Amino acid sequence: MVAGRILVIDDEEALLEACEETLSYHDYAVELQSRAEDGVAAVRRQAFDLVLIDLKMPGMDGLQVLGAIRAIDAQQVAIVMTAFTEISTAVQAVREGAFDYLPKPFEPDQLLIAVERALRQKQLIAENADLRQALGRRSGLDDIVAHSAKMRQVVELVEKVADQDCSVLIEGPLPARTRAKRVCWKWLRAERSSSTRSRTWGLIYRPNCCEYCRSARCAGWAVRS
Repeated sequence: MVAGRILVIDDEEALLEACEETLSYHDYAVELQSRAEDGVAAVRRQAFDLVLIDLKMPGMDGLQVLGAIRAIDAQQVAIVMTAFTEISTAVQAVREGAFDYLPKPFEPDQLLIAVERALRQKQLIAENADLRQALGRRSGLDDIVAHSAKMRQVVELVEKVADQDCSVLIEGPLPARTRAKRVCWKWLRAERSSSTRSRTWGLIYRPNCCEYCRSARCAGWAVRS
């Protein structure tokens, strides 16, 4: 099983080979690029979990490569590799979006530790994004206190139709429909804003849906897609 896809951009062939040997041994899929421009093209071509960038290269330098990569993917996790004499430039790279810097020369264990820390950061970013999306999807249901089995069924049904391109018909007496309108519309808008899909929502209300409504004994409401 591949532990992660890593791109290494450096003009030193010996360093590229050393990185490939170390990372491949620990089940990382590694791509090597000795030219900065080819490294940027590789990021444009496919996704990588982590990019290692040498700061000092002919043509584009490491800061320019970092900027070009983040223009392609603002969430791309990157580590810059630098000599001790270039630490100030490495700090600047971190300020411009690099996760960390790795002073050269480095030992295999130092490389592995840096890579593992960066990949954990990437995982945290992804988990936080998923959590924000989940909270956004749930926010519309916070107003519902679903004690009864019927109301729990309604909540589950609203969650199901939120993922569909459809109109929603709400039936019930006026007080129930008013509350349903507010809760459902809030929920559906929250779901739409957290989704990458483009949807148009419509809510349809039908009064006097049954004989119970006319006698004011209908205390629930229903959602139909």
